Amino acid sequence: MSSAEFTQQFESALCSNPFLEADETLEATVEDVPLTVRDAEAAIESTLRDPFDVTTVRKHSAVPGEDDDVCARIPVAIDLREHLRAQVCGQYLSERERGLAEAVIETLDDDGYLRESIEDTLRSLGLDILPCAQELESAIKLVQEFDPPGIAARSLSECLHLQLLALPASLEGHALALELVRDSLALLATRDFVKLGTRHSATQHELLVALGLIQRLNPHPGHQFSLPTADYVVPDVIVAERAEGLVAQVNPAMLPKAKLNEQYIGLLREQQAGSHAAMHQQLQEARWLMRNAEQRFATIQKVADAILRRQRAFFAYGDVALKPLALREIAEEVDLHESTISRATGNKYMATPRGLFQFKHFFSRELATETGGSCSATAVRALIREMIDEESANDPLSDVILAHRLTEQGICVARRTVAKYRNMMKLPAAELRRRA
Repeated sequence: MSSAEFTQQFESALCSNPFLEADETLEATVEDVPLTVRDAEAAIESTLRDPFDVTTVRKHSAVPGEDDDVCARIPVAIDLREHLRAQVCGQYLSERERGLAEAVIETLDDDGYLRESIEDTLRSLGLDILPCAQELESAIKLVQEFDPPGIAARSLSECLHLQLLALPASLEGHALALELVRDSLALLATRDFVKLGTRHSATQHELLVALGLIQRLNPHPGHQFSLPTADYVVPDVIVAERAEGLVAQVNPAMLPKAKLNEQYIGLLREQQAGSHAAMHQQLQEARWLMRNAEQRFATIQKVADAILRRQRAFFAYGDVALKPLALREIAEEVDLHESTISRATGNKYMATPRGLFQFKHFFSRELATETGGSCSATAVRALIREMIDEESANDPLSDVILAHRLTEQGICVARRTVAKYRNMMKLPAAELRRRA
């Protein structure tokens, strides 16, 4: 289980099993750990996102002294569909036209696109007579006139086209920008200015002006109304500096703060043997849960210690120093089955001075080197990223050149492998990284 799942199950057992009780003496927190955890805490905090970092409406009284209600200060997120429905109310429409506009709005996805069938929405609303194609198109066109521009589009091309139509036609490059998003979006993505210039009879300067206009557009017009969930990741293990060096310790905040209720156990023992079978079953479950919780954290501690021993260079130098490591190696070192190690590393996180990492980050497959040694795939990806970060903006490195440079460092990697790793890191190809 992940930490969140384990905590939820344990708290559920604590509420339902009379033989378990909260242990107030175990209220240890991260601050109580005798480790220097400032960097680790900073890494944890960096993973949290502000759940209200979106377009919001704040209610404040204009009259002094009337703004004391705490609830009045809570940001209220604007829902995309509510925002659009409010605009429907401002239109002079027949009941049927209003119903069709509502159906269009209900069919939109979170990006603001119309990717699903409006007919399915209408059927779910129980509309007796389905509209003709012309009625549907009129309803779509109506919603497309609403704010934000680009809403209810059926493709990226249409979305950008709608946003451009909402801008003043007098803007420099406006007409060419309309042509580009309508007819040449694929060429635009590859920045093929030669073909674009030929197709649209435009100079490079004219293309750059139109491109600048297009880059101001929003390909996901509905996103500004989406309230993101806060992704809280609580580390299972904290790695920090001590006088003797790096030390890993299970996060005390994750340890179960419970114990067996000895008073209830004593009362049960006084009862006649064989009676209260259900109570005996609950006692057995409580003992089983406590033993397994202890074993869970003991295993996590063993695995964390083994990772720390094997990957010390990573904590000093980062991904470029990450060594190849297999689950089997850790299993042999801690004398546990490989499947147990696989479960112990799944959905587990380690807070370190270098940031917050999944346990699985430290397990990387082995790649051969010309000297007969080995390096990890993660280290190779880190090297590729470093090379790209340091490349000239006007002359980016192709996958062939990247592979050649890795070979010069003794790392045998094919061009297609470089391309695969580059895509894994979401880095565009050389032609897309080139600055005009």
